[in-house]
Amino acid sequence: MSSMKSQAQLKFDPKLNIPRLKFLFLSVLALVGLTLSILLTHHFYEIRGEGVHFKSACNLGTAVNCDLVAASPSAELFSGFPLSSFAAGWFLTFFFISLFNYQKQWQREAARATLGLTLIGVCISGFYFWLMRVKLQTLCLYCLGVDLSLLASFVIALSLKPELSLRSALNRSQWKNFLMIGVGSHIAMIFGLSALDQNAFRPTEAQEVAESILSSPPVHIDLDDHSPSIGPKNAPITIVEFSDFQCPFCRIGALNLNTLLYRYPGKIRVVFKNYPLDQKCNADFPQTMHPAACEAARNAICAHEQGQFEGAYEILFEKQSSLLEGKVAGLLSGLSLDQARLSACAAAPATSLQIMKDLAEGKTLGITGTPTFFVNGHRIDGIRPNLVWNGVVDRLMQP
Repeated sequence: MSSMKSQAQLKFDPKLNIPRLKFLFLSVLALVGLTLSILLTHHFYEIRGEGVHFKSACNLGTAVNCDLVAASPSAELFSGFPLSSFAAGWFLTFFFISLFNYQKQWQREAARATLGLTLIGVCISGFYFWLMRVKLQTLCLYCLGVDLSLLASFVIALSLKPELSLRSALNRSQWKNFLMIGVGSHIAMIFGLSALDQNAFRPTEAQEVAESILSSPPVHIDLDDHSPSIGPKNAPITIVEFSDFQCPFCRIGALNLNTLLYRYPGKIRVVFKNYPLDQKCNADFPQTMHPAACEAARNAICAHEQGQFEGAYEILFEKQSSLLEGKVAGLLSGLSLDQARLSACAAAPATSLQIMKDLAEGKTLGITGTPTFFVNGHRIDGIRPNLVWNGVVDRLMQP
């Protein structure tokens, strides 16, 4: 009898603080989810702005691609606000409510709220996991981290059985406080994190610019097989890009197109035309402005001949600050290129003729600067925010 009594005392001894350890885990998981949600929000605004890199650290290929997920319409809840900022508000709410679990007078209602929050969160995350895996056919490591945080929190919340007794009515006063915390947390995160958005355009302004672009008559552009391209040839949207690998604005434009390729997989083809702004290969340009631009153009053409244009295109723009005369081919050493063949091709007269052909076509089209784009024949001069690009593509894809 005494043995059973001692075992009971051991089991329910408050000094063990077993519930408090669970509450601590809940608070930590809330902070983990909050941190990941903020990172996702930063990535969302970054990839939809002027961009920084062609591939983020979370882009490991087609199977794991955070860039594709962030660029997709599924990542946006409404009015340009990312889903992840709402998730950040949810986790901040969850964190504050988890703190109430430490107070005896709040413990029952806080545990109930914790279970309700995590149940809703798991259901929503399950739906978006399905979208990510089935619709987008890829995975996002940050998103998976959020999902795991939610699932673990739900499991712990289920284990708080003594605190979850439904025999007593809800304490409406305490639940009003929880509701106020939830509303305040979501407002703080949604609008606070919008400061990460460096895009000066609003959706209505972007739509007006897109309509202005499409009001211009389309022009015909030669799309022969000699011009390298990215994306399927039968894509409904063709973007012809006249660009210079050493032009800073061209790099921004290329990053914009990269986001479009992620947002509309299989729907866009980018055709590249060389327009280097340097007198070494551009007779109409009277000065040396981008001394490595002609060499970069030749190497890009030759990488295309070996089926490696997309990789070369990304490297040359990604490492634009490292473009130096006589060093361009070295930047492409990470690709599976035959270096001897690349060198011979870059020095061949036919390669220079291809650049001259692109320049002549650009001159015929009235191009005086880079980058210049033609979307299904409609001209876009200079760089434009992704909201404008989205508006143009969405309009052109309407039946």
